[in-house]
Amino acid sequence: YAVAPEALSSQILSGYTFILFSEFEVWDTLSFVSAPVSIDCSDEFLSLIKGKTYFIRTYGCQANVRDSEILMGIFESIGMHEAEKYVDADVIILNTCAVRENAVDKVYGEIGNLKGIKNRKDKVLCVCGCMVEQPHVVEKILDKHKHINLLFGTHEVQNILSYLETLLFGKAKRIVDIKSQSGKVYENLPSKRMNE
Repeated sequence: YAVAPEALSSQILSGYTFILFSEFEVWDTLSFVSAPVSIDCSDEFLSLIKGKTYFIRTYGCQANVRDSEILMGIFESIGMHEAEKYVDADVIILNTCAVRENAVDKVYGEIGNLKGIKNRKDKVLCVCGCMVEQPHVVEKILDKHKHINLLFGTHEVQNILSYLETLLFGKAKRIVDIKSQSGKVYENLPSKRMNE
């Protein structure tokens, strides 16, 4: 799936800091991109985020599980720790699936539940995965769920620290980054197995 800017109403998108889109590419060739193992963030951000907690709830297929493992690996590599309950986490991520309607309904229920815990301005609430690559989903979340800070697609997992740095330093209140980079496979990203 890909989202084109014209697919979303200008009324919903007005006033947001980041809206990044690109054209959908066909998987005719695969290119492997070696992601840097070092973390490219400011020392000030790394000092701020170290010791904070994260919580990831994963819906869907093995690809989503793998993306969640990469997110966990990135977080652990900078000194963050996994929270046992999402209410205790500083960063909460719902990694979504759009294949089954039941999973989509569960995600909307979870998004609604998160509204009640958005009690600190430095708490970051994220929705990622293939569900947010659908234009009507992005519109609905932006319009009805203003407590969600970050929406990003399946090909933007490696950018999580950049998003967090932007949000936590007040450079944006919300970030939407949904673009298709089909054909690129990122290697050498940190990872933590879900059941370790």
